[in-house]
Amino acid sequence: MKILLTILLLTLILAALNRMSIPAESEANRTASRIWGDAVALLLCGVIFPALILITGRYVTSIGIGLGLILALWAGNGLKVRILGESLVFSDIFLAGHALRWPRLYFGYAPKWVWPVVALLVLLIGFAGAEEPVAAAADYTAAAWLCGGFAVLALVCATGLRRSGTEILKMFPVSFDSRTDMENYTPLGAAVLHTLHHLRNREVIKAQFSLPEDEEKRAEAETAAPLEERHPAHFILIQAESWCPVAELTGRVSVTPTLDQLREKSLHGKLLLDWRGAYTMRTEFSVLTGLAVRALETFGFDPYRLAARISMASLARDFRASGWKAVAWHPNDGRFFDRTEVMPNLGFEHFADSSELGNLPLNGRYASDEALLAAAAEYLEKSESPTFLFIVTMEGHGPWTGEAGRTETEAYEKRLASLDRGIAKLVTAIREKLPGTRLAIYGDHLPGIRDLAHVKSGDTAWMLWPGRNEERDLRPEEMRPLIREEVLA
Repeated sequence: MKILLTILLLTLILAALNRMSIPAESEANRTASRIWGDAVALLLCGVIFPALILITGRYVTSIGIGLGLILALWAGNGLKVRILGESLVFSDIFLAGHALRWPRLYFGYAPKWVWPVVALLVLLIGFAGAEEPVAAAADYTAAAWLCGGFAVLALVCATGLRRSGTEILKMFPVSFDSRTDMENYTPLGAAVLHTLHHLRNREVIKAQFSLPEDEEKRAEAETAAPLEERHPAHFILIQAESWCPVAELTGRVSVTPTLDQLREKSLHGKLLLDWRGAYTMRTEFSVLTGLAVRALETFGFDPYRLAARISMASLARDFRASGWKAVAWHPNDGRFFDRTEVMPNLGFEHFADSSELGNLPLNGRYASDEALLAAAAEYLEKSESPTFLFIVTMEGHGPWTGEAGRTETEAYEKRLASLDRGIAKLVTAIREKLPGTRLAIYGDHLPGIRDLAHVKSGDTAWMLWPGRNEERDLRPEEMRPLIREEVLA
């Protein structure tokens, strides 16, 4: 009985924190819909807490671990909402492996005080476990029955959801906007509905956006066709990590004079984003494919989970169909965001990651943008055919703390200055050695710095140089048709 009562207590705590995760200013007031989150909380606590008793053999220690897991889930969701304006979504579980393999790219944004607290809690739980006597046989038996019972209940519920999934989704429609769905159904409830929708529709989405095999073969045949003899002109597309006109947004002195001058003399504007501070792959995917991530439904939370599995139409294939080479560079581990699978599926003939670009000098923890763009200029000078070179920079990746004598914003500006010097060298090379070559650059998202906390939108910037002096705001999915019109036409 005490185990069952503890399950109910933990459920109340988890359900309350789950509902508290909805912003106070939310206009949604759908109590019936939010029961989804309460039901998920009950099933999670009903399975996990008895399982902890069976694993640890200790009742109080299991309570401590259970409370720790609940608080970690609540705090992680709160941190994500605070930094990114978006709650945890069901697809975040697939990024857990990335977080463990590259912890700084995820956990580096957590406040520093968190880690001593976590270490203290782990020590306390470990000490309590060592001191607490092993649970009685009756507790083991009760835990086994409850764990099994709730597991069966969860399985029955999951089966029922699968069978009547279409009707349930009609009754509780999802928007695929994480904030909207969180407000309507709570984070846990939205995760269940997103998972249900994904299970029922993932194959339909894959078939809808998969490039037909005959089109892929035709594109390869067209790429192999001989080109007219001419001095090769190239196209360089740069996804600049966390680049935005920070001086305009904060009133600080600009550290990017070259970029500022180029923007004033080129086709340029805002890149209109629905996310901020993260989700590089969403911007990258939309720019390369011309698809809005919402069109991918649940795959839109992490579109590279789709692109890693199917071949897709893309900007790279557009250039290859016109006789250009298509090459992608990223001076980081190519396994991050599954780019080693994604880039070939998007039509790039070659993808160079840190295994090939690892000799570039570092500026801080990552490859220098200045050195990366200088190497790109040298590469294109040696290329004997027109080349579309897509570059994803890395130096500007946060967090930007821990540099002696620099504030967070100053450390970020140091990275921007390196990008600006790289652009200057690239422009000089284009003018002197690569006539006809054009350059486009855009920011994948705003940097997660406190000085931009007042900025409500997630918009960054983009430009295409050389080109007419015109300001035009674009969605990321509008970049592909614009480049096709301005460069390939």
